[in-house]
Amino acid sequence: MLDLKHGDVIVVGDEVTTVVRLFDRGLWFRDPSTGTLDFVHRAHVRLANPAEAQAFRQVERIAGEMVARSAALLRERQPGWALSVDLDDLDMADEFFCVAGHVFGDFRTGMDELFGDEHDHEDVMSSGFHDTFRSVGDREVWVSNGHLQDAWEKVIAEELQEV
Repeated sequence: MLDLKHGDVIVVGDEVTTVVRLFDRGLWFRDPSTGTLDFVHRAHVRLANPAEAQAFRQVERIAGEMVARSAALLRERQPGWALSVDLDDLDMADEFFCVAGHVFGDFRTGMDELFGDEHDHEDVMSSGFHDTFRSVGDREVWVSNGHLQDAWEKVIAEELQEV
Protein backbone atom coordinates (compact mmCIF):
# COMPACT_ATOMS: atom_id res chain seq x y z
CA MET A 1 0.00 0.00 0.00
CA LEU A 2 1.21 3.49 -0.88
CA ASP A 3 2.43 5.68 1.95
CA LEU A 4 0.46 8.85 1.16
CA LYS A 5 -0.13 12.11 3.00
CA HIS A 6 -2.41 15.12 2.57
CA GLY A 7 -1.30 17.21 -0.38
CA ASP A 8 0.64 14.49 -2.20
CA VAL A 9 0.37 14.71 -5.98
CA ILE A 10 -1.26 11.52 -7.26
CA VAL A 11 -2.66 10.04 -10.45
CA VAL A 12 -6.19 8.63 -10.49
CA GLY A 13 -6.95 7.07 -13.87
CA ASP A 14 -5.26 9.55 -16.20
CA GLU A 15 -5.91 12.65 -14.04
CA VAL A 16 -3.21 14.28 -11.90
CA THR A 17 -4.56 15.70 -8.64
CA THR A 18 -3.81 15.88 -4.91
CA VAL A 19 -4.80 13.95 -1.81
CA VAL A 20 -7.38 15.89 0.20
CA ARG A 21 -8.12 13.40 3.00
CA LEU A 22 -6.88 9.89 3.76
CA PHE A 23 -8.64 6.82 5.11
CA ASP A 24 -7.36 3.27 5.68
CA ARG A 25 -8.57 1.92 2.34
CA GLY A 26 -9.18 5.02 0.29
CA LEU A 27 -8.86 8.75 -0.05
CA TRP A 28 -10.68 11.88 -1.08
CA PHE A 29 -9.21 13.81 -4.00
CA ARG A 30 -10.22 16.88 -5.97
CA ASP A 31 -11.47 16.00 -9.48
CA PRO A 32 -9.32 18.27 -11.64
CA SER A 33 -11.95 18.99 -14.27
CA THR A 34 -15.02 19.61 -12.10
CA GLY A 35 -13.44 20.73 -8.82
CA THR A 36 -15.65 18.32 -6.84
CA LEU A 37 -14.36 15.95 -4.19
CA ASP A 38 -14.36 12.26 -5.12
CA PHE A 39 -13.45 9.09 -3.23
CA VAL A 40 -11.22 6.34 -4.59
CA HIS A 41 -9.78 3.10 -3.21
CA ARG A 42 -6.01 3.30 -2.70
CA ALA A 43 -5.52 0.42 -5.15
CA HIS A 44 -6.58 2.75 -7.97
CA VAL A 45 -4.03 5.46 -7.16
CA ARG A 46 -0.37 5.92 -7.93
CA LEU A 47 2.06 8.64 -6.91
CA ALA A 48 2.71 11.12 -9.70
CA ASN A 49 6.16 10.94 -11.22
CA PRO A 50 8.38 14.03 -10.74
CA ALA A 51 7.49 15.52 -14.15
CA GLU A 52 3.75 15.09 -13.52
CA ALA A 53 4.06 16.57 -10.03
CA GLN A 54 6.09 19.54 -11.30
CA ALA A 55 3.57 20.29 -14.06
CA PHE A 56 0.70 20.04 -11.57
CA ARG A 57 2.39 22.41 -9.11
CA GLN A 58 3.09 24.86 -11.95
CA VAL A 59 -0.61 24.97 -12.84
CA GLU A 60 -1.47 25.35 -9.14
CA ARG A 61 0.84 28.37 -9.01
CA ILE A 62 -0.76 29.91 -12.11
CA ALA A 63 -4.25 29.38 -10.65
CA GLY A 64 -3.12 30.97 -7.40
CA GLU A 65 -1.80 34.04 -9.23
CA MET A 66 -5.01 34.40 -11.26
CA VAL A 67 -7.16 34.10 -8.14
CA ALA A 68 -4.99 36.53 -6.16
CA ARG A 69 -5.50 39.19 -8.86
CA SER A 70 -9.26 38.59 -8.83
CA ALA A 71 -9.43 38.69 -5.04
CA ALA A 72 -7.65 42.07 -5.10
CA LEU A 73 -10.19 43.33 -7.64
CA LEU A 74 -13.04 42.07 -5.42
CA ARG A 75 -11.53 43.78 -2.34
CA GLU A 76 -11.42 47.03 -4.31
CA ARG A 77 -14.87 46.84 -5.91
CA GLN A 78 -16.86 44.77 -3.41
CA PRO A 79 -15.40 45.18 0.11
CA GLY A 80 -16.27 42.25 2.39
CA TRP A 81 -16.95 40.02 -0.64
CA ALA A 82 -15.69 36.87 1.10
CA LEU A 83 -18.56 37.06 3.61
CA SER A 84 -20.94 36.34 0.70
CA VAL A 85 -19.25 33.03 -0.15
CA ASP A 86 -20.41 29.82 1.52
CA LEU A 87 -17.41 27.50 1.22
CA ASP A 88 -19.66 24.45 1.66
CA ASP A 89 -21.57 25.44 -1.50
CA LEU A 90 -18.64 26.83 -3.52
CA ASP A 91 -18.45 25.13 -6.93
CA MET A 92 -16.31 26.83 -9.56
CA ALA A 93 -17.95 24.76 -12.31
CA ASP A 94 -21.41 26.19 -11.55
CA GLU A 95 -22.42 29.70 -12.68
CA PHE A 96 -24.53 30.27 -9.55
CA PHE A 97 -22.26 28.66 -6.94
CA CYS A 98 -18.89 29.91 -8.21
CA VAL A 99 -17.31 32.91 -6.45
CA ALA A 100 -18.97 35.37 -8.83
CA GLY A 101 -22.30 33.59 -8.32
CA HIS A 102 -22.05 33.88 -4.55
CA VAL A 103 -21.02 37.54 -4.63
CA PHE A 104 -23.12 38.87 -7.54
CA GLY A 105 -25.89 36.28 -8.01
CA ASP A 106 -24.47 34.59 -11.10
CA PHE A 107 -21.28 34.39 -13.16
CA ARG A 108 -22.35 36.71 -16.00
CA THR A 109 -23.58 39.46 -13.70
CA GLY A 110 -20.31 39.24 -11.78
CA MET A 111 -18.22 39.57 -14.93
CA ASP A 112 -20.30 42.55 -16.07
CA GLU A 113 -19.91 44.20 -12.65
CA LEU A 114 -16.17 43.59 -12.47
CA PHE A 115 -15.14 44.08 -16.10
CA GLY A 116 -17.97 46.17 -17.60
CA ASP A 117 -20.85 45.24 -19.87
CA GLU A 118 -18.58 45.13 -22.92
CA HIS A 119 -15.78 43.20 -21.21
CA ASP A 120 -13.06 41.55 -23.21
CA HIS A 121 -13.18 37.75 -23.32
CA GLU A 122 -9.51 37.59 -22.30
CA ASP A 123 -10.24 39.62 -19.13
CA VAL A 124 -12.60 36.89 -17.98
CA MET A 125 -10.43 33.99 -19.11
CA SER A 126 -7.37 35.30 -17.27
CA SER A 127 -9.28 36.34 -14.15
CA GLY A 128 -9.44 33.18 -12.07
CA PHE A 129 -13.22 33.07 -12.29
CA HIS A 130 -13.28 30.61 -15.21
CA ASP A 131 -11.27 27.54 -16.22
CA THR A 132 -8.97 28.28 -19.15
CA PHE A 133 -5.83 27.46 -21.09
CA ARG A 134 -2.78 29.59 -20.25
CA SER A 135 0.53 29.79 -22.11
CA VAL A 136 3.59 28.61 -20.22
CA GLY A 137 6.69 29.01 -22.32
CA ASP A 138 6.03 27.17 -25.57
CA ARG A 139 3.07 25.13 -24.36
CA GLU A 140 -0.51 25.57 -23.20
CA VAL A 141 -1.64 24.29 -19.79
CA TRP A 142 -5.19 23.77 -18.58
CA VAL A 143 -6.09 25.71 -15.45
CA SER A 144 -9.07 23.63 -14.42
CA ASN A 145 -12.02 24.31 -12.15
CA GLY A 146 -10.31 22.00 -9.66
CA HIS A 147 -7.22 24.21 -9.55
CA LEU A 148 -9.35 27.33 -9.25
CA GLN A 149 -11.52 25.76 -6.53
CA ASP A 150 -8.45 25.00 -4.41
CA ALA A 151 -6.99 28.48 -4.95
CA TRP A 152 -10.28 30.26 -4.13
CA GLU A 153 -10.82 28.18 -0.98
CA LYS A 154 -7.39 29.23 0.31
CA VAL A 155 -7.93 32.91 -0.53
CA ILE A 156 -11.43 32.98 0.97
CA ALA A 157 -10.20 31.35 4.19
CA GLU A 158 -7.46 34.02 4.42
CA GLU A 159 -9.95 36.83 3.68
CA LEU A 160 -12.33 35.59 6.38
CA GLN A 161 -9.54 35.52 8.95
CA GLU A 162 -8.87 39.19 8.26
CA VAL A 163 -12.52 40.22 8.69
